[in-house]
Amino acid sequence: MTAPARFRQSDIERVIKAAQNCGCGDVRIRIDVSGQIEAIVGSAANDEPPAVELE
Repeated sequence: MTAPARFRQSDIERVIKAAQNCGCGDVRIRIDVSGQIEAIVGSAANDEPPAVELE
C-alpha cells in the first residue's frame, strides 16, 4: 500500500500560473517533506537557496 501524494503536478502549475499572473517573472518553488508548497518570487528567486543539512 502506498501513501497518498502530498502534492500534485496541478498544484505546482497553479502556483506558477498565479505568480506569473501577478507579474512575477522569476519563480522558484520549494516543497518540504510534508508537502507544503512555497513560492519564492522576484529577485529572491534567483538567490542561492540555503543548504539543506541531512541528519
